Amino acid sequence: MQPATIPATEPVPVKKEKKSTQKSFITAEEGEENNATRVTQIKPEPVAKPKETVKKEASKPLKRQPVQKVVQRKQVQRSKDPLANALMGSGSTMTPRPKKDAFVDQMVSRIYGKEFHTYSKEQQKFIKQHLGEIYRITQNTLWRKGYPDIAVRMRMQGTNVVSFYLHPNGDISDLHLRSSIGYRALDENTIEVIKTAYKDYPKPEKKTKIMFYVHYQIN
Repeated sequence: MQPATIPATEPVPVKKEKKSTQKSFITAEEGEENNATRVTQIKPEPVAKPKETVKKEASKPLKRQPVQKVVQRKQVQRSKDPLANALMGSGSTMTPRPKKDAFVDQMVSRIYGKEFHTYSKEQQKFIKQHLGEIYRITQNTLWRKGYPDIAVRMRMQGTNVVSFYLHPNGDISDLHLRSSIGYRALDENTIEVIKTAYKDYPKPEKKTKIMFYVHYQIN
């Protein structure tokens, strides 16, 4: 008995689907949203440009406001001697401060007295013009040199009246004290201060007698 034969069947041709060359986001109907259309429709937002007004304000230079300085005036203790106190510039703020010429006039009238009128016009002129300067040079030398140690410890203070002759070449002679403070340390110190300070004194045209205060004050 022969085996049954199965008739050969012809292969069924398989139809190849044509790939669509059009992308899905192109074939999508109008009004239909999908992932493709959502991605392609989003555009990067433009970066906002700075306004011109901002640039102009930034480019303007900043003006520095002037700073007002507050100057504090140092308070100087007053002396018992009114003329020495005025010459040191520590007068009361309740009354107007005298002018520079008034200082010299008071010192001349109190120390020189009637003797001043016996001098020549050149000598009188030199005294009035330079006595205040000689006084300031001497006080500055005293402050730089410093008070004697014993005077600081014992708090010695007071006013000397010194006298000497000032020569046209700048030398001095007959240096002595017309009045004593009462403390030997201060009296001797005044003589030493004059011997240092006279080198900076203005020079007169004629030999002139110089008299003025030397003031000591412990703050």
